[in-house]
Amino acid sequence: MSIVISVKVQDGVVLASDSCVIHRERSYFHAEKTLNPIRGLPIGVMIVGDGSIGVSSVANHLRDYGQLAKVRSGPWSLSKTHYTLGGIAAQMCRYLKEVSQISEEDGHTALTIVGYSADRPLPETWRISINAAQPSEPELIWGENEYGVTWDGERECLDRLLCGTSQSFPSVLTDFGLSSDQSAELQARVADACGSEVVTPGMPLQDAVELARFLAETTISFVGFSQSGELKTVGGPVDIAAITRHDGFRWIQRKRSLSVVANR
Repeated sequence: MSIVISVKVQDGVVLASDSCVIHRERSYFHAEKTLNPIRGLPIGVMIVGDGSIGVSSVANHLRDYGQLAKVRSGPWSLSKTHYTLGGIAAQMCRYLKEVSQISEEDGHTALTIVGYSADRPLPETWRISINAAQPSEPELIWGENEYGVTWDGERECLDRLLCGTSQSFPSVLTDFGLSSDQSAELQARVADACGSEVVTPGMPLQDAVELARFLAETTISFVGFSQSGELKTVGGPVDIAAITRHDGFRWIQRKRSLSVVANR
C-alpha cells in the first residue's frame, strides 16, 4: 500500500514516500514511489497502491510516457512552454488507459501529480485513481492559491494525527444510530476542533522537507508496531524530493537504487 505525502507551500512543494511494494503476498522495500517522469520539467508523481498495470510497473509506464512526451511530433508530444499540469495529468490518464487495455488485473493504484504549469508562479496538486486498471479522470486537490498537506495509502496514522479521527470513526457513529449525514457533520466538527494545521503558506521549503520526513517516518513506525505478525504495507527508505519554480525537480533524500547508479 505504502504512504505518499506532499507538502505544498508558496515556495514549492515537497514529496515524500516510503519504498514498500507488495507482490504475490510478499513485501519488498526498495520500490520507486516518487519520480520525475518528464525530465527537465518541474513535475513529480507519487505512486501508491498495487503499483503495476499489466506486465510493467506504473513507474515504468510513466517513464515510457515521459519519453514519448519529449518527441517533437506524435500523439503524446508536449510543448515545454505551453503545457498545464492539469493537461499533463489528463494526458497521463489517457496514456494509462491505453496500456491498461491489455491488463485484466483487479486492483487499486493512485497517482499524486504535483508541480508547475508552464510560466506559472505557484504549484498545483492533482490525483488520478486507477481501479481495476482503469484510470479515472484527474481530480484537482490543491489549486495554485491553496496550501497544505496531502497523503494517500496507509492513511490511518496521519488521519488520526492531522484530522483528529480514525478511519473507523464514521462506522462507530453509525453503530450509535447516527445517520450518514449526521456522522459526516460530527466528523467535520471533530476535525475542526481536534485537527492540526501544520502548514502555513509562508512555511520555508526546508521546514516543509522536515515536516514531510517526520510524517513519512511516523507512519512507517506506526504501521510497524500496529501490524505485528501481518504483511507489512509500509516501510523501507524514505525518498524526498522538492519542486520549485526556479530549480525544478530535485532530490533531497534518495535511496541507493539502480536508477541512482545509472545517473552517476
